[in-house]
Amino acid sequence: MEGQLRNGTLFTSESGNRYEVVSLLGAGGQGEVYDVQCNGRHYALKWYFKGSATARQKNILETIIAKGSPDASFLWPMELIVPAQGDLYGYIMPLRPKNYKSIVDLMKKRVNPSFYTLCRTAFNLTRGYQKLHAMGAKYQDISFGNLFSIFCVSNVVLFSNVFNAKINKEKALQIHPRLDLKRYYAHSLDRISSSSRCPLSI
Repeated sequence: MEGQLRNGTLFTSESGNRYEVVSLLGAGGQGEVYDVQCNGRHYALKWYFKGSATARQKNILETIIAKGSPDASFLWPMELIVPAQGDLYGYIMPLRPKNYKSIVDLMKKRVNPSFYTLCRTAFNLTRGYQKLHAMGAKYQDISFGNLFSIFCVSNVVLFSNVFNAKINKEKALQIHPRLDLKRYYAHSLDRISSSSRCPLSI
């Protein structure tokens, strides 16, 4: 699979760090993710497609980088990569450890954690989101592909799709139920009529 960036491409971050592209890891709707290295350490580079590399998205990134990660479980943006030429850009984040498995692995029975481990995983997941909400942000990218865990010890890591981790300037976090996400709802949310536009505050 070929990506937008060639292996060996060099970038300098806004803080002056030099990164070299090692390989393409994958791609999604917004852009591609690359394995990059800097001073002998490996990181992930999220590189946006042209349609997603907007000024608004860049402002969101600058804001959440400045605020910092609410919890160590988030693969949070660390710094921006904005080349001098061209309109595209990206950001650096930690590289997901290889010993973490996805929810898809769990559903396909590639891992077989104990009930206790599942409960601890759920607790750690909830705690991570609670800390995100406490800093005035909300996470909207609900996906099986954005949660990983070491299911033998229940540690959790959350892939932070920052286009959907929005800083909310209002006092309360506003949640609007969406019909396409009903399978993720708690029963209390599932009873809310889709015609109701009254936001929930949590």
